[in-house]
Amino acid sequence: MKRSIAITVALILIFSLTVACGGGGGSRAPKDSTADFYEFTWPNSEIAKLIPKPNSNFGKIWIDSSSQLTIDVGNTPQAEFDKYIDECMSKGFNVNYTRLSNDWFDTSNEAGYSLLLSFKADDEIMSIILNAPREDEPEPTPEPTPTPEPQDEDENQDGDESTENTETPAVLDYDWKQFLKDYEKWIDDYIAFLKKYEEDPTNLSLMTEALDLMIKAGEWAERAEEIEVDLENDPAALKEYNEVLSRILKKLTDAL
Repeated sequence: MKRSIAITVALILIFSLTVACGGGGGSRAPKDSTADFYEFTWPNSEIAKLIPKPNSNFGKIWIDSSSQLTIDVGNTPQAEFDKYIDECMSKGFNVNYTRLSNDWFDTSNEAGYSLLLSFKADDEIMSIILNAPREDEPEPTPEPTPTPEPQDEDENQDGDESTENTETPAVLDYDWKQFLKDYEKWIDDYIAFLKKYEEDPTNLSLMTEALDLMIKAGEWAERAEEIEVDLENDPAALKEYNEVLSRILKKLTDAL
């Protein structure tokens, strides 16, 4: 999974976890972010063995599968979070990494596994999102090109232009700079929703808005994937794209 796509997917997960922590139903919204935490056993899956086991076993395992691991770990002070980042890097998660402030670390390893670590200082919660590399879908077998019918030499005369070299050049489905502008505006709307929910968690009408946001998040992930493929052959543009995307998502984590 490409790094910027991993960040976008992580956004979907963060949103899901935020709503889940709010209880998804008004009156249940606990102020304590660790209200539903418990003492967990670190998974024994192959993907879990790729990263260090945190010092704390107090938290919640959201996803534990062969391709993804998502865990919130409580009782983790800043120093422990910083130390855990260093331990992950020593285990090979140091490829194309981005470390923002003291609460965001995004990286991958040589095998293509992507790792996102985020930190909520007020609650001393470290979030771990580890994804296996995406399996590329097999390319479809091209259909045979039909043999063109012979044309008379007199055709294409009388001012008609030749049909040779008239193919329309490929055009990007999405302009990546405009995509980032639109995406940042959506992030701003998302943050505004979080503030409304925090002010009135008993407003059931917000649940409909939450569902719409989650659906839209999936659409953004698909667009990001297309953008990433388009930029594969333009390292300079891809670098700028990832930097801007990281800044936008840093705005999100600051609002959480």
